[in-house]
Amino acid sequence: MAVRSINKKYLVVPKDKYQIALEILQSYAAIQLEPLSDDELELEGRDDFKPLDDNDKSEYWLSNIKFALNFLKDYLPKTKKAGFSFKKENIVVTENDIERILAEFPFKQVVKDLENQEKAYNENKNVLSVLRREEKLIANWKDLAIHPGSYSEFEVVVGSLPVQKMTEFEHKIKMESHFFDFISLQEQDRRIFGAAVILGTEVEKFEQLAHLYDWQGEKLDFKDRKTIKDLLFEIDTKKREAKRKLKEIEGEIQKNIVYYKNFQILHDYYTWRTERYNETKKMLATQSSVVLQGWVPEDLLTRIKQQFKKAMGDEWAILPAPLKDNEEVPVEIQNHPGVLPFEAVTDIYGNPKSDEPDPTILLAPFFIVYFGLCLTDAGYGVILSLLAGLGIYLFRPTGGMKKLLWLMVYGGAATFILGALFGGWFGLNLETLPWPWLSELLLRLRVLNPNTDPITVLILTLILGIVQIVIGLLIGFYWKIKQKKYTEAFLDSGLWALSLILISLFVLSLQGIFLADFKQWIIYSIYGCLLALVLTQGRHYKGIVAKLGVGVISLYNFVGYFSDVLSFSRLLALGLATGIIAMVVNLIAGLVWNVAYVGWLLGIIILVGGHLFNLAINVLGAYIHSGRLQFVEFFPKFMEGGGRKFKPIKQESTYIKVKKEKDGPLLLDDDLSLNKDLEEDK
Repeated sequence: MAVRSINKKYLVVPKDKYQIALEILQSYAAIQLEPLSDDELELEGRDDFKPLDDNDKSEYWLSNIKFALNFLKDYLPKTKKAGFSFKKENIVVTENDIERILAEFPFKQVVKDLENQEKAYNENKNVLSVLRREEKLIANWKDLAIHPGSYSEFEVVVGSLPVQKMTEFEHKIKMESHFFDFISLQEQDRRIFGAAVILGTEVEKFEQLAHLYDWQGEKLDFKDRKTIKDLLFEIDTKKREAKRKLKEIEGEIQKNIVYYKNFQILHDYYTWRTERYNETKKMLATQSSVVLQGWVPEDLLTRIKQQFKKAMGDEWAILPAPLKDNEEVPVEIQNHPGVLPFEAVTDIYGNPKSDEPDPTILLAPFFIVYFGLCLTDAGYGVILSLLAGLGIYLFRPTGGMKKLLWLMVYGGAATFILGALFGGWFGLNLETLPWPWLSELLLRLRVLNPNTDPITVLILTLILGIVQIVIGLLIGFYWKIKQKKYTEAFLDSGLWALSLILISLFVLSLQGIFLADFKQWIIYSIYGCLLALVLTQGRHYKGIVAKLGVGVISLYNFVGYFSDVLSFSRLLALGLATGIIAMVVNLIAGLVWNVAYVGWLLGIIILVGGHLFNLAINVLGAYIHSGRLQFVEFFPKFMEGGGRKFKPIKQESTYIKVKKEKDGPLLLDDDLSLNKDLEEDK
């Protein structure tokens, strides 16, 4: 439950070795750089700092590498591009592998080749697309033996009209003029496609008449006087040539698939280099040195100093940097791997401040119990753990998704235990199971039945609420003592915690459960606490009347604590809802099971779909409401939250995992690239 100790530092390194220093810091995720200005730090011999001679093209080449990866991805073998495996397997490489690729792989030339191949491919694809459109446009008149267009005394126009109007149209044109003739060619989509032969002086008259019959003309006027069949033959020849070129280009592209893995490795390397370059804009420099300012975790200082000494000898310094007024210290929480999944809850609320405790391990036992109480079905618990575990195995998630899935594994286990104790098994009635041995076993495991004894479960949830609220106050008490805020510790957190403990003991003594013989002493102690609250809670105000008045009003906070405790009753409501919905699903499935022929199929669909829906909706409810009890009823007792997240410069990998061969971080020299001359093109 540690909040990592992070301090503000100045780092001074030789100007010709600042890149090495940045690589060390990035490799260990050891610094969150802050911008430095001349107003903050006066440097003798201040020099205009041009990082990497202001000629770094990492971002440019990174975008080119991304283009290459996206372009080649469509040409990967199907087994690699869309195989059955869902696992994300990172490429394991050594530092020597990366050095070798930088030295030997002419990736800059390959990128240019790919750009040219993409351009040529798209050009031929566009040509093929245009040819197909032309072919489709004229294919309906392929049987026309003459050339459409203008002749010396007549014109040939092509078009189509509805089948049902064809007879009337032919009759009409013969009635109107002896200088019209119509040649029917073919029928498609309930339209007749054909050609009209018209005397030159009658064209306008024909168009007026044809319009009445929904004539749709096409302007096909070929200057070279070729027939449509000739033109279709030419189009087909050009299509074959375009397809041949496309296939040829695809073959050239396929040859570059062997570089795909190299591009993945370079993608991550240039991502790191780009991030380093962007961070250099936050530095200041003299003629001989570079100064960095940032937040450095205390536990990494020794390791950084060791690596600096190996790389730069004694020509460096790490010095304390002063904090600005009201400057927030970045926060990073560190937890045992077993507690990490519960950060999925803490992350929603936000980081604690640097002077507040990490609540993750504190909320873990309460959250997981509440989660199980919200479901209370052992069968659902088993399914949830199995599904979450399968998701982890198949997809190999990272970050927040990994934490969430592991949290579901834990939640499923808690649900299984509490479900078995409460007798919840897919909403089944254990007394009427058809297998007596199974019924007897499950009934032996059941300690409490929420359906028949909800009051006991309600009392249990309220007790859990009181316990967590008091623990929250005690954590606040401890943390204020640790910060030497003794007055606030005893008179705020401590006094309220004691009051709630005494009231709880009084209730137990009334029931004869605990300390019944000391009931009167407990009452006197409660009176003492109430008096102390009246006398101390208004201590920040001036005047005795104001102090006492605010002290009396502060007793109203007991209503707030009572309301907080009642909030925990939602655990009973959600747990009952899960079981009742499960029983309703079973009931509906039973009603349709005896329907002739398809009853068994409908029953299975209802059982599987209904229980999965019930599981999904109640897992969501369990996560939300169990988290809400932490955020609203627990955290405010000892923390405010809203801390600034520690965001160091680091080597975030998309494709690779670096296996260390050297004693230290990854230190590479990009000057090894054989294709530096290509950078001059940009």
